[in-house]
Amino acid sequence: MKITDPVCGKKLDIDQVAETMEHDNWLYFFCSVECRRRFKAQPNRYVSNIPKPKSSSTHNERAKRKDHA
Repeated sequence: MKITDPVCGKKLDIDQVAETMEHDNWLYFFCSVECRRRFKAQPNRYVSNIPKPKSSSTHNERAKRKDHA
Protein backbone atom coordinates (compact mmCIF):
# COMPACT_ATOMS: atom_id res chain seq x y z
CA MET A 1 0.00 0.00 0.00
CA LYS A 2 1.28 3.45 -0.89
CA ILE A 3 0.86 6.46 1.36
CA THR A 4 0.65 9.96 -0.11
CA ASP A 5 2.43 12.87 1.55
CA PRO A 6 -0.36 15.50 1.90
CA VAL A 7 2.05 18.38 1.24
CA CYS A 8 4.05 17.38 -1.83
CA GLY A 9 1.91 14.50 -3.09
CA LYS A 10 4.80 12.03 -3.19
CA LYS A 11 3.74 8.36 -3.02
CA LEU A 12 5.60 6.50 -0.25
CA ASP A 13 5.95 2.96 0.97
CA ILE A 14 5.57 2.81 4.74
CA ASP A 15 9.32 2.23 5.15
CA GLN A 16 10.00 5.51 3.29
CA VAL A 17 8.04 7.67 5.74
CA ALA A 18 10.42 10.18 7.34
CA GLU A 19 8.00 12.00 9.66
CA THR A 20 4.49 11.69 11.09
CA MET A 21 2.17 14.12 12.80
CA GLU A 22 -1.23 13.92 14.47
CA HIS A 23 -3.86 16.49 13.56
CA ASP A 24 -7.53 16.30 14.56
CA ASN A 25 -7.15 12.64 15.62
CA TRP A 26 -5.64 11.65 12.25
CA LEU A 27 -2.07 10.53 11.76
CA TYR A 28 -0.39 12.03 8.69
CA PHE A 29 2.74 10.70 7.00
CA PHE A 30 5.47 12.82 5.37
CA CYS A 31 8.45 12.22 3.10
CA SER A 32 10.60 14.83 4.87
CA VAL A 33 10.98 17.14 7.84
CA GLU A 34 10.25 20.05 5.49
CA CYS A 35 6.87 18.66 4.41
CA ARG A 36 5.95 18.07 8.06
CA ARG A 37 6.99 21.64 8.91
CA ARG A 38 4.83 23.06 6.10
CA PHE A 39 1.85 20.96 7.20
CA LYS A 40 2.27 22.02 10.83
CA ALA A 41 2.33 25.69 9.81
CA GLN A 42 -0.92 25.46 7.79
CA PRO A 43 -2.65 22.10 8.33
CA ASN A 44 -6.04 23.26 7.01
CA ARG A 45 -4.43 24.14 3.69
CA TYR A 46 -3.53 20.48 3.19
CA VAL A 47 -6.31 18.70 5.10
CA SER A 48 -9.01 20.24 2.92
CA ASN A 49 -7.55 18.44 -0.12
CA ILE A 50 -7.65 15.00 1.50
CA PRO A 51 -10.77 12.90 0.93
CA LYS A 52 -12.16 11.39 4.12
CA PRO A 53 -13.31 7.76 4.27
CA LYS A 54 -16.99 7.16 3.51
CA SER A 55 -17.25 4.62 6.33
CA SER A 56 -15.17 3.50 9.27
CA SER A 57 -14.13 0.39 7.33
CA THR A 58 -12.60 2.41 4.48
CA HIS A 59 -9.00 3.51 4.96
CA ASN A 60 -7.68 6.78 3.65
CA GLU A 61 -4.35 6.36 1.83
CA ARG A 62 -3.02 9.68 3.11
CA ALA A 63 -4.09 9.60 6.72
CA LYS A 64 -4.96 6.95 9.22
CA ARG A 65 -7.55 7.60 11.92
CA LYS A 66 -5.74 7.02 15.23
CA ASP A 67 -8.73 5.47 17.00
CA HIS A 68 -9.00 2.85 14.22
CA ALA A 69 -5.28 2.01 14.12
